[in-house]
Amino acid sequence: MSAVLSAIQAHRASYVAYTAIINAKPADTSATDRAGASERAALVSLLAAPVTTTTDAMHKASYLLDEVGQVEDYFAKTDLARSFLKSFVTPADPLFDLIAELRAYEATIDRMTDDEFNIACRKPHPSFERLRDDPPAATTMAGVEAALQLMADEDAKGNDWLRDGFLERTVLPFFRGRQGVGFQPDPLLAIVQCYRSQLAIFNTPTGKTDEEANAMRDATWGAFEEGVADGTINLPSPTTLAGAAAALRCALEEDTTHAVSDKLRDVALAFLEGAPQPAASLPRPTDPFLERIVRYRADVEAFNKRPDSPDEIDSEEPEPGVALRDELASGAVAIHSARGAAEALRQVIASDCIGDTTDEELVKAALAFLEGEGA
Repeated sequence: MSAVLSAIQAHRASYVAYTAIINAKPADTSATDRAGASERAALVSLLAAPVTTTTDAMHKASYLLDEVGQVEDYFAKTDLARSFLKSFVTPADPLFDLIAELRAYEATIDRMTDDEFNIACRKPHPSFERLRDDPPAATTMAGVEAALQLMADEDAKGNDWLRDGFLERTVLPFFRGRQGVGFQPDPLLAIVQCYRSQLAIFNTPTGKTDEEANAMRDATWGAFEEGVADGTINLPSPTTLAGAAAALRCALEEDTTHAVSDKLRDVALAFLEGAPQPAASLPRPTDPFLERIVRYRADVEAFNKRPDSPDEIDSEEPEPGVALRDELASGAVAIHSARGAAEALRQVIASDCIGDTTDEELVKAALAFLEGEGA
């Protein structure tokens, strides 16, 4: 069990005990003070409990917001607010760190004197030797990207110091884990799969009466949709590319309510925004879509500022969304990065226009990237 879940359980237990004591008759002031101090100490521990996964972040945030009364009073205290913010820890990736160390060392080579360079040639840097002889496996997508970029760079230089099996030891274990070996399953992926299977069963013709169909709906996917819409069911964030892709495909293909589609896009966006990014010293993947979406937003802003009088509007001027929609549909524009997919979803959410064909193409483009990355 993670530190966050353990801290939540500890606080819930201390709060139940505290509530029981303050409601007991006759009142026991000293017992109430002790139970109150215990409950506050448990909450302080929860605020500081380290968060290293999106699932932990979801559990911690939802518990504090939904079940802890007047939690804002604790955030008003600088030390507690600081411990809470520091608790969100970037997942460690030994491969990413090792490659970053090598890159930092390589950046110093051009500044070496001849003597320093000769010594460096005779005694390789420790990061070089570790990557060559015993590289660790990647634990984040940033580590995977760094390993693939390192391989590409060394191949381009004609270097073959990375031994056979480098990718098998560093990259493949990461993707095998995302298929269920050695990792916790993606909670959102399981929910979406269950929801879609219930819809498929419901939509299978079986000669049900209207009353039977309504009963089945209420007992399965109907209750889920209503819970998401009214906020009694909080969708967890995906923890894998497969989970984010499943959420987008469900929003795109199923005849869900507007509220469910919005929530599915929201959690997919949260996953993409939280995806680790390569360090500044590492080359970042180029994505022309990022420039295109900036231009699209500027075009929309200019289009919306046109004169109100029909006589002053150029009737031949197409709406900005038409051009972008056609470019996406034809494949002239595609998404090549997690940031690009996040920007596409952010645009869809901001537009909030049901049935908009440009929004549909943006979701399809983000989905194509996610499913291509997770393949």
